[in-house]
Amino acid sequence: DYPGGGYISPYGENGCVDVALKADAYANADCAELARTGVSDVPSMCQKMEERGYTVSPYDGNVAKGDLLIYGNYDHVTIADAEGGCFGNSSSLGYPNHYDNLANAWRTNTYPNYVIHLDKS
Repeated sequence: DYPGGGYISPYGENGCVDVALKADAYANADCAELARTGVSDVPSMCQKMEERGYTVSPYDGNVAKGDLLIYGNYDHVTIADAEGGCFGNSSSLGYPNHYDNLANAWRTNTYPNYVIHLDKS
């Protein structure tokens, strides 16, 4: 068994959106719907979440468990654990992984550029 909990994305190293949406689906119906419909790239995920009333905001360090963290120029997404780390697909490992430091989930010492807070209140 590995830290990914048994799931390997059919999108392989490009499975970050698939992994994030499916992991958040248990607590968020909008993520569950996007996962079911096969949304698989970060720009489409952001657009579809905005259509559902969420905001893609600049990352300022304020995150709640489950928030979607977006890296680079909409290149990668993980899920915040609200303890300084995150969970997401690892292209180098080939499966989902927990990262103790969210600044090392995409490129070393690279923080997310944007966040989608799943609590709209």
